[in-house]
Amino acid sequence: LGGSPGRGSRDSPVPAGLRVLVAEDNRINQRVAQRMLEALGCTVVVADDGVQACERVGIAKPDALDRAARVASVGGAGAGGAAVDAGDEESGPRGEGLACDFDVLMCDVQMPEMDGLTATRVMRAAGVRSRRGDPLPIVAVTANVFDSDRAQCTSAGMDDFLAKPLSRSALAAMLKRFGAGDGETKVTLG
Repeated sequence: LGGSPGRGSRDSPVPAGLRVLVAEDNRINQRVAQRMLEALGCTVVVADDGVQACERVGIAKPDALDRAARVASVGGAGAGGAAVDAGDEESGPRGEGLACDFDVLMCDVQMPEMDGLTATRVMRAAGVRSRRGDPLPIVAVTANVFDSDRAQCTSAGMDDFLAKPLSRSALAAMLKRFGAGDGETKVTLG
């Protein structure tokens, strides 16, 4: 196979040095994603559920913010909780909000404690930003691949959608899109 693409070489399929947070409750799926991402040159941190994912990006009390986002959503702010006074992703200049130490979040949709959709809403309500200062790209990872599933992910504020089982080529393509560093990449899920 000769060499290790993804470790910052000239022929690297993804930008070197990406930090990826993987929120996944299944230990086997965690290991598979971690190994695939590391083979592509990424540094990986794993969270067992949505609460841990929120904590890893710096949200101290994700359950309280989840309640606030739900109240705002019911009040007409939309599924993303845009009315929560926590610096939503669309307002203010680039870099405002809660800075985190990741470039991408890959988030399982169905997890205990807090599912991926709720975790995404909480992070969007908090205005979580990637290391580059743009809204943290959140990628749904799920075995449910129907249009209605994609619509739920979009409504929650997710930026992309990967079907399980993961493939190296799909991971590489996603990392290329979100690792480009322009801060403007937004993928249409439908």
